[in-house]
Amino acid sequence: MFKKTRVTQTIVIVLLVAGALIAACYGYDVYRKVTVVIPNSYAAWATGDLIVEYIRTHDGRWPHDWEDLRVAKESLERQGKPVYYQFDRLPRMIRVDWNADPAKLAKVLQVSNEVPFRVVTKADGSSVFACWGPDTEPNTKIYSYLKGTLK
Repeated sequence: MFKKTRVTQTIVIVLLVAGALIAACYGYDVYRKVTVVIPNSYAAWATGDLIVEYIRTHDGRWPHDWEDLRVAKESLERQGKPVYYQFDRLPRMIRVDWNADPAKLAKVLQVSNEVPFRVVTKADGSSVFACWGPDTEPNTKIYSYLKGTLK
């Protein structure tokens, strides 16, 4: 009898510990999505929109800095279009290759159907991930815009 109770207690403890570990992993995953993945996705989306708007409204020129993109932000706001992330936070989260040349990017486009460049990355240089779909990933958005203007 004592052994059965002891075994039952051990099983209950093991199950409780396993459940707590599973809950902790799930909780961390939710925390990471809310504090990292979703904000990065919105920042990436906003940056792609801003760069395309700048190129569209400045005769195909590439922005030189965040102040140029502020002009694009104001243009989008005048049109009633949303900017999906707080503009002043973008420079801390996103890195833009300010030396990119849309004419050179356009030439690369003619060779490949894949996005052949990474002119927008996370601040640490790693690839951005836009969880709302490929049309919200900034490099894809820029690629699509340039590809559309070549027709």
